[in-house]
This record gives sequence, C-alpha cells and structure tokens, in this order.
Amino acid sequence: MKLLILLKKELIDQIRDRRMILAALLMPAVIVPLLLVFMTLEPSMGEARSPVRVAIDAESIGLQEIISASFTDILFIRSHTPGEIVRDGGAEIGIASMPTDGERESFTLHYDPARRISELAYARVHSVLQSHFTGAEPRTDSLSIRAAPIRSAPLNSSLLTLSLLLPVFLMVFSASTTMSSAIDLSSGEKERSTIETLLSTNISRTDIVAGKILAASVVGITAVAALLTGMIISSWAFPRITGGVSLLGVISLPSIFLIGAHMLFCVLLFASLGLATGLYSKSVKEGTVLTLPVIILASALSSGLIGGDPYVFDPVFLAIPVANASYVIRSILYGNSDPATFMLSILVNSLYAAVFFAAGTYLMGKETVISRS
Repeated sequence: MKLLILLKKELIDQIRDRRMILAALLMPAVIVPLLLVFMTLEPSMGEARSPVRVAIDAESIGLQEIISASFTDILFIRSHTPGEIVRDGGAEIGIASMPTDGERESFTLHYDPARRISELAYARVHSVLQSHFTGAEPRTDSLSIRAAPIRSAPLNSSLLTLSLLLPVFLMVFSASTTMSSAIDLSSGEKERSTIETLLSTNISRTDIVAGKILAASVVGITAVAALLTGMIISSWAFPRITGGVSLLGVISLPSIFLIGAHMLFCVLLFASLGLATGLYSKSVKEGTVLTLPVIILASALSSGLIGGDPYVFDPVFLAIPVANASYVIRSILYGNSDPATFMLSILVNSLYAAVFFAAGTYLMGKETVISRS
C-alpha cells in the first residue's frame, strides 16, 4: 500500500502540468505520422521523382528505343564521355559501346553505387540489354557487359557511411548541446531568480535575448567543431570506422569548413528555439521535456530517409529546417554543392531563427521584476 501511495505521488508530480503531458505524449504521436508523410514524398524503390537520365555515346544511339521500353520516364543525354556525366551527377547511368569483332556486342555501364536511383537504373539497363541480345537463354559469347562504378569500393563505402551518419551526428549534437544551454540560460535563470538582475538593468529585452542566443550558439558551434575534429582524427587513425577512407580522403579541409559554416545557422536556429522554449517553460525540467521532441525530429529529418539523394532536389525539402541543411551537407560530401541551394538553405534557417527570436523577445517582455524590499 505504501508503495502504491508513493507511486501515485510520483506520477502526479510527473504529470501535474498539462504542457508536459502534451510534450511527452501528444507531440510524439504527431511527429511520427508527420515524418511518415514526408517520407512518402520520396520515390519508391522502383520509381524516380524525375526522369531517369541516361548518357550514351554516338555508338549507342540505336539502344534508345530498346531502353525506353523499360522506363516510364527517361531522358537521353548524348556525350562522348558518359562516365564523366555520371560522375558529375548529370546522369544516373552512362552507356558506352566498346569496339567488337564479329557478332559479339560489348558495352560498359557507368553508374554511381552510392545512389539508389543509379543502382536501380544499372540493374534495369543490364537486364534489358541481356534479354535483348541473348534472348531467354543467355549466351556469354554474344554479349559482354562491363560494370564501371565511378568510385572505388572503399571510397564508395566511406561516402555512404559518412552521408548517412555525419548529418545525423551534427544535427543531434548541435541541437542537444545548444538547446540545453539555452534552457539553462532561460528556465534555469528563472528558477534561480538570477534573470531578475538582468531585467532590472537598463539593457533592452531584445539585447538580453540576443546575448543569450549568442552565448548558447557559442556552446553549439563548439560542439560542432569538436565533432568534426574528432571525426577527422578518428577516421585518419582508424579508416575502417568510416568504411576504409578517412573523412579528409572523401572531402577536402575547405569543404569541412564549409559544412561548419553552414552549421552555424542551424545552431542559431536551435539556440533561438531553445531560448523561446525555455522562457515559455516554468522549469528546467519542463523545458527539457519540451525540447526532447525537437531533438528526435532533428535526428529523423537528417537521417537520409528524407531528401537523401544529393543529386535529386525537391523544393519541398528546402522549406524544412534541418532537412535542407542535411541535404546541403550530403551535397558537399558528394562534391555536388550548389551555391544557390547553399544560400537558400541559410536564408530559410535564418528566417526560422528570426521567428523564434521574435517569440523569445515577446516572452522575455512578459517577465517582470519582483520587488523583494
């Protein structure tokens, strides 16, 4: 009986605030279906959002009609170097005819094994060519198809590993450290009554909020720098953890600085959101509970299930914070960074940060100084 009484007391303490019930139960129930909706915007395993681009050389022009029959939407690109087109992301697969003697047909298929669409296109084109030139019973003496992936196996493995993990690590650690700091600078100071000291000065509420956001951002960007430094050192010392090639073997040091610069605006977004949440919350505990769904959402949006292909751009993802930044990070890793997309992503995240900054300023304006004399 005593145990039940204690259990009742502790449960009441946990759910005494409706806002905590909302964060702990309702928000996850909304977030998961919302993520599933976004994930359905991605192409299925057998379909692409945009036309499948096939680069062919002059000797392969006759294959257009054969290949078109196996795709619902296809775009042919004529090029003397199909492999280079695929390497630059201009096509999903490249077909090059090789010189042959007699009746033997020979083709080289260039594809990107780090891209799902490219792998699917390779498998389908390979099957079409084999069935067309050899019939129901394949004959190895009548057809030769050589697979030519644009990257080595270790580099491809490392690129896949980093493109899946690095955005998640960056978003989760920057969100958790930045918002934890912002919660302490808002809810924590309200609990300790130290915020009254600031409110009693002639410093404007806007300046107070801006100072706290910048302080939390310093903590967040320090965590980002520490994470990138740790990844560089650990992958250099033990390349196997990233698939065989170190981080600096996949991208250059300036590209890493570019990722860090872009993360600065994500950190500002998390700091603004964390401070607004902390000022809205009545305690540090409540603020921590309210920010937990945000961290989970940041992890899911950056996981690669949404907008994972850096060569397939969907404007919908550009309007989603975290998702757009993750897309930019993957583009940098793949060497496909677009300056326009980079700047638009920064602009969108900055606009969201400005909204939360305004909300934080409004909530700070509602705080009052209690006279204790």
